[in-house]
Amino acid sequence: MKRKLSVWMRISGIVSAVIAITAAECIAWKTADTGVVPTVVAPRPDGSIQIDGRTAESAWRQAPRLVLKDNQTGAKSAQRTFVRVLADKSYLYAAFDCADMQAMATLTTRDDNLWREEVVELFFDPTGEGKRYLEIEVNPLGTLFDAWIRFGPDIDFDKAKQFNLSGVRVATRIQRRSIDPPRDDGWSCEIAIPLDELPDRAGPGARINFARVDRIDGRHVYDAWSPTFKWFHVPDRFGRFRLSGR
Repeated sequence: MKRKLSVWMRISGIVSAVIAITAAECIAWKTADTGVVPTVVAPRPDGSIQIDGRTAESAWRQAPRLVLKDNQTGAKSAQRTFVRVLADKSYLYAAFDCADMQAMATLTTRDDNLWREEVVELFFDPTGEGKRYLEIEVNPLGTLFDAWIRFGPDIDFDKAKQFNLSGVRVATRIQRRSIDPPRDDGWSCEIAIPLDELPDRAGPGARINFARVDRIDGRHVYDAWSPTFKWFHVPDRFGRFRLSGR
């Protein structure tokens, strides 16, 4: 009887410890997701923007520098990513600057599953209603994925990626340190999105998010400007977007 009681006490102790750890994890998760999302005010470029992956125009230096964080925890990213955003009545511009010891990409077909390798991503909800939004992905080779997402429990990605922007412009540049062995310092990407091609018109309630899928030591790492604490498709967690002067 004493032996049975001792075993039962040990089992009870283990169960209690598991419950305590689980509760602590839940509290940490809720603490990370405060419900507050960031806001970006996009300046208007003072001249034309050449989409070449270099961000040489002075307008980029006037744009706020956004920093991506770990999408699951909100902590500092393993490899830093900066994003700058500009906008005028015709285009939404974004520039990504990614630190990367080895930029990895092989896919060259538009609308392929680029997220299986490495990409930067932009999500733009023109109305801010969380029902329909644009998703853009670009890999280090400059391959494009563009889709118009209808948000819901089961997103039809095959249908979403039938949407193609005819006037979108993208360019990338890899900063290569050595070829043998392959070693990089990072890569950059510029994107110009024609606003008049979007099914919904951008308004004062627009929402936006910037993200990156990275690969480190054979595993995927997910970063975002406004962490969603789940997968990227959480429009309620997109940041708020305003055009300067509006």
